[in-house]
Amino acid sequence: PQVSCQYLSAIFGYSSRDLCASVISQSIIMCSIILNFLNVQMPPRREPDHPVPTQASVVAQFRDYHAEKFSGQGDPRIVDEWIQGLEFIFEVMECPEIYRVLCAQLQLTGDARLWWNAYWSMRPGEKAGCTWEMFKELIREKYYPTYYRAEMERQFLSLQQGTRTVDEYEREFTRLTAF
Repeated sequence: PQVSCQYLSAIFGYSSRDLCASVISQSIIMCSIILNFLNVQMPPRREPDHPVPTQASVVAQFRDYHAEKFSGQGDPRIVDEWIQGLEFIFEVMECPEIYRVLCAQLQLTGDARLWWNAYWSMRPGEKAGCTWEMFKELIREKYYPTYYRAEMERQFLSLQQGTRTVDEYEREFTRLTAF
């Protein structure tokens, strides 16, 4: 059964207002006691076991994996293979997103490095905002042209086993599935 403040005030001889104020005061005291108990009983808050890695430590760790260099020369499919190799390393080393573009830039050589530097020299102040997804998109646009991807997609859509063995067909199918 519900007990009202009016009912209790009639029993104990207090006004409803005084009774409510007393209940609120007692509730505050109880909450304070509970909080003090919890603060004593709970262990102190610990810092995370893994400190946020520094740029230098991430770069050093990345270099230990001896990632492939990318010069921008050769078959356009190389760019996707290069990106997949980097992503595998990033996954294994748990590379924070903020350092991925820096690590990838370290692997650019020759024409690719010249293009990358020229691209950003025309956009001062924007480079700091370049994410890993943006990096991949930019490098694919430059070194993996749309017309080439369209041709690979056409080959994929018209792929037939013909006289190939199952293994040969499967290899070609797998190669073309990227498109």
